[in-house]
Amino acid sequence: MPHEFTQKIGEFLGIDIDKMFGTSVAARQTLEVMKALCVQDDCCQYHQYKYRGMLHQTARRLTAAGSNDTQKIGAIFSWVLTHTRFQPDPKVQYQGKMVESDYLKKPCVIFDEIESTGKAACDCDDHSIILAGLFKHAGLHPGFLAISGNGKYLDHVTAFCFNSEKGINQVCDPQNFDPRTYGGKTLEMWV
Repeated sequence: MPHEFTQKIGEFLGIDIDKMFGTSVAARQTLEVMKALCVQDDCCQYHQYKYRGMLHQTARRLTAAGSNDTQKIGAIFSWVLTHTRFQPDPKVQYQGKMVESDYLKKPCVIFDEIESTGKAACDCDDHSIILAGLFKHAGLHPGFLAISGNGKYLDHVTAFCFNSEKGINQVCDPQNFDPRTYGGKTLEMWV
């Protein structure tokens, strides 16, 4: 997540970013952008609007046979696992060094990769965007959970969806991270 990069700059400068600006300001901003992306069901001009309505159509097709939230969440999660693979964002050159970057993919970019290569290359934020978008367009109640794996800053994000039968927020993480095992910070945002 971009917050990790911001935190590293703060460490380099000897500044506690969270203390200075409040807990996870950059992470909160990133989640807001992800929230905006996952509810968009139009597409960019680059894709010639080819995927307009694709989130809604795919979500409805995947959940048509589901009679409850557990089945609907499972169908969407299974589809995402089948049509994506984990790949971190590429490193970029910054001031002569290769540094981590973060790129948030629009759903139409993910659908385009699936159509052209069979599987979309997604990191944790891309997986979360497509999952939350499909959940939302299926009429479910999704959100994002940013997690601190190192106890210092939020460095992972996953999608969750409220499961009304179980009365819980069901975490759907293709990387199989269990947020209950993290002892650090978390930040939750509903879509």
